[in-house]
Amino acid sequence: MPDKESSEDTERKDKLVDRSVNKNMVIDLAESRRKIDEIDKEIIRLFQDRMDVANDVAAYKRSTGKKVYDPQRENEKIATMRKMANNEFNETAVEDLFRQIMSISRKYQYQKLGPGVNHIPFREVEKLDVNEDTRVVYFGEKGAFTEQAMLEYFGDKITSFNKTTFKEVMETVANGEALYGVVPIENTSTGSIADIYDLMVDHDVTIVAEHVIKVDQALLGLPGASIDDLKVVYSHQQGLLQCADFLEEHPAIRGVEYDSTAGAGIWIDRQNY
Repeated sequence: MPDKESSEDTERKDKLVDRSVNKNMVIDLAESRRKIDEIDKEIIRLFQDRMDVANDVAAYKRSTGKKVYDPQRENEKIATMRKMANNEFNETAVEDLFRQIMSISRKYQYQKLGPGVNHIPFREVEKLDVNEDTRVVYFGEKGAFTEQAMLEYFGDKITSFNKTTFKEVMETVANGEALYGVVPIENTSTGSIADIYDLMVDHDVTIVAEHVIKVDQALLGLPGASIDDLKVVYSHQQGLLQCADFLEEHPAIRGVEYDSTAGAGIWIDRQNY
């Protein structure tokens, strides 16, 4: 009988200790959440201050004709901010965060730089009026996500052809070779594709419709290849950014930018490996 009582007492004590620990954990979590709420408030305040300054930058660029997108400046700033992070994970997180903030800032600046945009004589329609003679140019190789977006939006009863750079697409629409052009302009994981906005301004073309597609990236290789054998992956910059987590998990694989992801696949297929 004494042994049984001793065992029960021990069990009760264990349970009391567990409850005490859980109670302390709840208190700590509540305090941590309170601190996060305060930090988030400060982040919002500073973000709004930053957007006010972005308005001044837009005014300056309007007066000087300077382009909104300055990749050298942005890359230099990102490199500097990465060095401020206290570990490797935060370095990548800081870059992701500020690329999104810069993307938002560019959107705002483009909005401020668009004089008379609300007075363009467009009218809303259910869909664009196209037929088999309607010429539509899309960015990238055949099989690219942009071609998928074009077919989903316009259907296949059009005359379509491709160009391999954003600039060529804009030039083709601007000079009348095509009535419409299809280019990627934004994605949820990496933000805006800034080159597009500058090219739209340079060639005086306007967005008339949008279509959203789900992007599922796949790692393709030659027959017999395995991940362990891979040293280099070729893709468009956006594709590499979308697969940043995978590349971080496989540091032996180096990402190399190519004009388009679909084009990279064609190029690899034509090599004599």
